[in-house]
Amino acid sequence: MTCSEEPKKGDYEFFEDYEYYYGRAKDTENKYFPEISHELEFCPDEEHMGCHYFLINDIYPKIEFPRIICEQFKKIYNILSNRTKTGKKAGTLQNNDCAFLNYWLNDKLRGANTDIPMCVKDFYQKLKTINENYFQITTLDDKLYNIKKHELDNMRNLYDLYNIKDKINEVQGSGCEV
Repeated sequence: MTCSEEPKKGDYEFFEDYEYYYGRAKDTENKYFPEISHELEFCPDEEHMGCHYFLINDIYPKIEFPRIICEQFKKIYNILSNRTKTGKKAGTLQNNDCAFLNYWLNDKLRGANTDIPMCVKDFYQKLKTINENYFQITTLDDKLYNIKKHELDNMRNLYDLYNIKDKINEVQGSGCEV
């Protein structure tokens, strides 16, 4: 399978607003997504089948918890697309938002594996198919691609360093001894 690995301009620029993106990701990752214990509890004819599709169709067996990734991605997408700030309208995504969503999706789909078993763009297209009315912003379509392994490692390291910096600042701000 050949996936696009062509970097897009500004892939690292979302780090300029790291605290915002980190906070939104943490908010969604800390949410509890209950498992459906019996198929009888789920009606596949419901219009909003959405991410539960991954529970009854094992189309990505090498990806851990695709339903949870789907739920979290939808929440981050919703938060970012509805964020309003100077020069941005609700219902849109800026380049930094797209770069963060691409990083986040690559990170989650790849997990600890070095090689992703599928194209990030294909996973997103499947999300769009099963959530037709949810993903309406077309600018994201051309911004998703498989990040090369060494680039993803660099981005993960930078993400971790920013996280460490924030923790140090938090400790210093609270007056505790380091």
